Amino acid sequence: MSSFSESGGASPKVLIVDDEEDVLAYVVAVLEDNGFRAVGESDPASALDVIQREHPDLILLDIMMPGQSGLSLYRELRRHRATAAIPVIIISGYSPKEELATVLSRLDCEKVPRPNGYLEKPISVPAFLENVRELLAAPRGE
Repeated sequence: MSSFSESGGASPKVLIVDDEEDVLAYVVAVLEDNGFRAVGESDPASALDVIQREHPDLILLDIMMPGQSGLSLYRELRRHRATAAIPVIIISGYSPKEELATVLSRLDCEKVPRPNGYLEKPISVPAFLENVRELLAAPRGE
């Protein structure tokens, strides 16, 4: 696991949680090339430790992972006061429209707030960066 670089806190910190190492490396590189501090984590349990320790400004979360799913990590983040306001973008490569409807339905039934965004793989870099910048510019809690 890599850690966030220490750059004086000027650049927003973004955590990417995805079990595909090539996706992690790509998204970290795109973010760093565009002025963000980024780290990739392939294990949801380890990601929770990083989140609690580093307090990222944004989390990009793959929904389908072995072991603990991205959805269960998302639920856990929303339950804790310290992590509830961190914006989360769900990323997935599986049937985006159908999967999104299923995920949102489950969250609505459980009365868990919806994620702040949803992106499908492969990621369109311009749209991805625009989405990230908009979320980071928005006041927390919206």
